[in-house]
Amino acid sequence: EHSVMYVWQWQFGLTYTVIGRTWDEFINFKNRIISLIPDGITLCSFVHNLSYEFQFFRGIYDFRTEDVFALSKRKVLKACMWDKLEFRCSYLHSNMGLNEYTHKFGAEHAKLSGEDFDYKMLRFPCTPLTEEEYGYCTNDVLGLVETIMIEMELENDNLYTFPLTSTGYVRRDAKEAMRHISRWFVKGQLPDLHTYEMCREAFRGGNTHANRFYSGVKLHNVKSADRSSSYPDVLCNCLFPVSQFFHAGVVTFDELQELINVRKKAVLMRITLTNVRLRDPFWGCPYLSKDKCRNIRAGLYDNGRILEAEYLETTMTDIDFKILLEEYDFDDCVPFDGSQARYGKLPRPLIEVIVKN
Repeated sequence: EHSVMYVWQWQFGLTYTVIGRTWDEFINFKNRIISLIPDGITLCSFVHNLSYEFQFFRGIYDFRTEDVFALSKRKVLKACMWDKLEFRCSYLHSNMGLNEYTHKFGAEHAKLSGEDFDYKMLRFPCTPLTEEEYGYCTNDVLGLVETIMIEMELENDNLYTFPLTSTGYVRRDAKEAMRHISRWFVKGQLPDLHTYEMCREAFRGGNTHANRFYSGVKLHNVKSADRSSSYPDVLCNCLFPVSQFFHAGVVTFDELQELINVRKKAVLMRITLTNVRLRDPFWGCPYLSKDKCRNIRAGLYDNGRILEAEYLETTMTDIDFKILLEEYDFDDCVPFDGSQARYGKLPRPLIEVIVKN
């Protein structure tokens, strides 16, 4: 199957809606627009789901690396073309579909119902469009421009300050709140290169894993529980490292236990484990990840998780270490590169921003 251009529309302010049917018409119109834009000036346009349209744009334009700002593969946030056009993704900005976005902000020309446009119908540039279909296309771009302008007015923004993503508003509030915190405190949290590299090594996502004894088996009478608003709860109520990490170097296992359990320090460490194995061979969610360990010898794995190993090296935090002791036995544990920091609450102004948002 192939996608075929059969209509395109481009809204300029609230006054002009330009509609075409072919790529040639689009390119000719684009050329006329570019010829009218003075040097040093960029025309900014919003596209709802730019990642999709980008796959067509790259067929008519040879993008340079610096022209594209992508959050990940095929997730395009911003793209610049011909040095005078900038396309931004309003979908990634709003985290909402066009229908929800335009209706939320009360746009006069909100997206029309899908009943007004049959998306299953095969159309080509020569396919006649009804007035209703043209109206549907016009509302898409006019409603989007109205919504962007309403949101800018509500937040007192312009094209220079308008956040590229929805989290930009929260980041802006957080930065403003942290302006009231003394500069030495913020500067004191910045890690040196060694600490940063250890943080990257220790970083891991959520602990999700299929139980190897039940994978592919249909289970009945299963119950689950979810925790509401867990992230803001943890940020507001839990402790975090609030000082610069101090390099302790090589520490003994007993000294490590004292740092974590007695002195209640935040610890970042590289360790070696010898003859490590699960305490309970039937435990369904082993914690140690093959991807986060190094120099593994004689490893036995469960879909990327370590069941046992003759030897391995890894980087972890004090939180990981407590889980390790609960789940695994080992013959020897040597923390050969350790750092410690003080635990404390996040700054009060930052907590207040989290509560507000």
